[in-house]
Amino acid sequence: MQFNAPKNTAKYYWTKHIQMKMRQYGISESRVKRILRAPLRTETGIADETIAVMQPVSTRYDRATKQKTWTQEYWLLYQVRHHKKNLDITNADPELLASLGATTQLRLISVWRYPGVTKPGEGVPEEVLADLAEVL
Repeated sequence: MQFNAPKNTAKYYWTKHIQMKMRQYGISESRVKRILRAPLRTETGIADETIAVMQPVSTRYDRATKQKTWTQEYWLLYQVRHHKKNLDITNADPELLASLGATTQLRLISVWRYPGVTKPGEGVPEEVLADLAEVL
């Protein structure tokens, strides 16, 4: 299977790190966008002004407990950036930014496949923290 690197657009900025991790875990551009658009859980990211979202790799319906279960998770770390003529405007009112003609771009930082089930509010594994520390 050949890996096609995603292209940066006005809406998405793909870092080299996420491209490397997509290749490592065999995750496609469309899967990353699906994780972003329909996460099962959203948490505050470990880096400043970042957001982490999770989606199960695949789910099964347990008839006994009547719940969806899974054994692996995809996690995506991203940052929302507002631009107006190459200036980074953070923590501003979205309506004000729209009136100024600012655009919103999602900076996709990292994606990984976690071989287990995390609990809400549980910290990020040390191996992932060490990996992200190299990038940031």
